Amino acid sequence: MLDRLYPDIERMTGTCGPLNAFLDLAQIPVAHTQSGPLAGLRLAVKDIYD
Repeated sequence: MLDRLYPDIERMTGTCGPLNAFLDLAQIPVAHTQSGPLAGLRLAVKDIYD
């Protein structure tokens, strides 16, 4: 469904690793700015709790 709503969204690559650190689920776009010191950077967050 999100693919139809946001066809140009970039997808994270490498979701299938030996540690299963990330799930291969649809991503939700987050509002961001095109300028500033953090423009163009990405961040991945993973909890360490079971």
